[in-house]
Amino acid sequence: LDTWIVRVFGLGDPASKRQSWLRLKATPGNSTRWSISKTQSAWPKEYATWTAILRYFVAYLNSHGKPCPHPAAFVESGLRSKGFWTPADVEIALWTYAKSTHS
Repeated sequence: LDTWIVRVFGLGDPASKRQSWLRLKATPGNSTRWSISKTQSAWPKEYATWTAILRYFVAYLNSHGKPCPHPAAFVESGLRSKGFWTPADVEIALWTYAKSTHS
């Protein structure tokens, strides 16, 4: 899990929060960096929650005819099946969304 994901889909950072899917907090450090303290009681259980969220989106998107827009090179090299979502695809899409809320 990364701080952008936790800031937007977890607790803490009220200016960024969009959903409360995770019971983790990201806190600002002494510079411009944020961190996720490993001492939080929800950690590491929330990593399992995150992977369940990714699997849910994969199942939903693949069963509802929402093809993943993989780069052609990914499909041609065998890294991905054309149009089929994987957890990594969903995670990068959610991370991109989370990061874009701060641009």
